[in-house]
Formats: sequence, C-alpha cells, structure tokens
Amino acid sequence: MESADARSAVLVIEIWRLGFVSDFVLRISSAAADWLSRRAARGPHMDGTDARGEQYGILVVDDEESIRQGCSQVLSKLGHRLRTAPDAEKALVMVRELVPDLIILDLKMPGMGGMEFLAHIHETHPEAVVIVITGYATLESAVEAMKNGAYDFLPKPFTPDELKLVVGRGLEKRRLVLRAATLEKEQQLIRDNFATVVSHQLRSPVLAAEQYLEAVMFQHASTMPPDLKAKLDRVYARLSQLSELVTNWLRFFKVGGALRPEDLTDVDLGVAAREAWDMVLGKTSSPVEFVLNVQDGTPPVRGNRELVVELLCNLLNNAVKYAHERGHVVVRVKPEPPWAVAAVSDDGIGIPEDDLPRVFDCFYRGSGEIVRKAQGIGVGLAVVKKIVDSHGGSIHVTSKVGQGTTFVIRLPIAQESPQAPSAEMTRAKSAGVAV
Repeated sequence: MESADARSAVLVIEIWRLGFVSDFVLRISSAAADWLSRRAARGPHMDGTDARGEQYGILVVDDEESIRQGCSQVLSKLGHRLRTAPDAEKALVMVRELVPDLIILDLKMPGMGGMEFLAHIHETHPEAVVIVITGYATLESAVEAMKNGAYDFLPKPFTPDELKLVVGRGLEKRRLVLRAATLEKEQQLIRDNFATVVSHQLRSPVLAAEQYLEAVMFQHASTMPPDLKAKLDRVYARLSQLSELVTNWLRFFKVGGALRPEDLTDVDLGVAAREAWDMVLGKTSSPVEFVLNVQDGTPPVRGNRELVVELLCNLLNNAVKYAHERGHVVVRVKPEPPWAVAAVSDDGIGIPEDDLPRVFDCFYRGSGEIVRKAQGIGVGLAVVKKIVDSHGGSIHVTSKVGQGTTFVIRLPIAQESPQAPSAEMTRAKSAGVAV
C-alpha cells in the first residue's frame, strides 16, 4: 500500500519532468522571503522592539501608586518596557495607542471597574494577555474574571517572585499565540503563491496544448490515418487527465480557511444537489440512476453556495466513478437541528475497512485493484473535507465492500433562515426524482 507521502513524491517527480518545479520553488522562496522581511519591519509594539525581539510591552492598571511602581521596578529588570495607568479610563486610551502584549489589572478601582475594563479588552483586543490582581480576592471574583477573558489571577499582597512567575506564564502564552499567528500567515502565503504558480506555470501550457491538439485533429480529421488518430486520442486523453490533476491540486491548496461574510448566503441543499448532479451528468456517459429525496421542512444552510455545490459534485463524481454498471446514486436531505444533513449513497464497490480512516487524506486512493485502475489522484475527498470544515460542519463515511458507500454531511442551519419550503414545493422538486 502506497503512503500519501509516496504518492506526493511521485506526483512531484512527474511535474519536475515537465520542467516547471525549479521556477516554482524559486518563486515561492522569493515571495516567502519578501513577506518575512516585511513582517520583521512592521511597526513596534509599545515596548519599542520589533517582532524578532524578546521584549514585550506590559501595561499596569492600578489606582495604588506603590503597586504601579513596584511592578515597574520588578519587570523592568527582566528587560520589558512598562507603562502604567492609575485608572481604567486612561488605560483604555493607552491600549488603543500602544497595543500592549500583557496587562496587569486591578479589579477594584474608582470610576470604571476592573471587570468592565476586562470585558472591553476581551472584546476589542482579545490577543492581549490579562492578569488580574486584587486585595479582595474571592473564588467568585476569580471565576468571573476568567469568564471575562482573564488569563490568571494574583491576590494582593504578592512578592516579586510571585509576580515574575505569573507574568512569565502570561508572556509564554503570548509567545505561543504570536508564533501560531505567524505560522498561519506563512502557511497561507505559501498556499497562495503555490496556487498562483501552479495556475500560470502548469495549467496554462496544458490548456494550450489541449486546444492546439484539438485544432490539429479537427483540421486533419478526414485525412488522418486511423493508427495516428488512435495515438493522438490517447495523447489528448492524457492531457485531459493532467489538466484535471492540476485543477484538483489547485483547488486543494486554495480551498480552506475562514469564509468571508460577503460570500455567505442561504443554500438549499436539495437545489444544490440537483445542480451538482446536472454538472456531473454532463461529464459522464455512465448509465447510473440518480435519486434525490428532500424531507419536508428542511431549512437552508448558511454557506458559500459555490463551495457547497463543489463538495456535492465531488461526492457524486466519486459515487459514479466507483458505482456498478447501471447502479444507483441516492442523495437524501433532511433536517437534524442545528444541522441540515445530506447523505450521498451508492451501491458500488465499497471501501475496505482499513482504508476508511484515510479516505480524506490528500493523494490517498486506497488499496483495491479497481480503485488503482480508476482515474484520479485522491484529491477530491480531501477538498470535500476542507470545504465541510470551513463551514463548521462534519462529514462521516460508512462502507461495506461490494455493497456501497455512504457519505453523511452535516452543515449548520442558517440562523435566520427564511421559512422552509412548503411540503408541496418540496415534493414537487425533489421527492424521488430519477435521472
């Protein structure tokens, strides 16, 4: 059984033979270096250090001058830069201007209380680590502070060592948060640049070759010897496979991450399934029967319509590809609050039990002989999983060899969805429709 890493290596070797990988690596390396240099040169935090430094900006908010001075003396010796504020109102101004990494906050102050300030910081600057200090420590106040976003709680009076210990833990959390954010940005940059290079350096010449071959075959159709036509047909088929490979690989790297609010709409899963089947039907000559059944009163989901249709297309393509001749593909849509559920079933070859845990791994295609002979590189289901995850949903697969496979998708119902379609409309458009 080939591993996903082995399949990835084979794929890279094949693309290297096309002569594009060296340029691809140079472009990504250059873009990554450029982005990292810009990140290192970004504006300073309130401590005046850049992103590569180990100093952090700390804001102490307490109405007692002795506490403010004591914290400044202790923490300044550790190399951190301190700012202090005698009340929450002045602290809010400093937070907006200076963006501290860590805030030491007294709960009991005149004017705006510490809890109110904490709630405001948690809403407007959730990345800041807040340590609460108070001389009136109770279990209830500690729990409330944690609920409002505090990281830790330090009762007064405290020693310098206790302060350094708590602040050290808080700054370690801040380092981890910054590191995670940096890694995510770097990974997104690599994905974006990879998709761009693949699109321009691989997809364009493949499409051009397809179009040129089509023109040649059309122009010489009447005079072309049969053996030459057969060879060119095989070349064209290989080019089409390569074009599909590049398209699917490109989709895998582009899909995923948070969805933009402006791209979201209410999506009827029944209508999306019908649209997906029409798209699949146009690409296959397989005599497979399609049945769509939508339960009355199923509300729409909130999502990106294009991506929802795409994930259903991928599942239907998969079902058709591995279905028996004159088999059946069934899509059932039903409500299961807070989810809308779509189950895509086929009565095809099925998936061995050992392969089920890895069906959503990119480039993994299973171990069966029939599976290996089928076209594809094992990207479609990986794209499906990424789309489902980006919508906050889940996907589950069950299968028995020789009996078929069912993929069950659960997507969140739209929070303020319009009235579900009437039973008459639902039955008219979807109950047991056969193609």
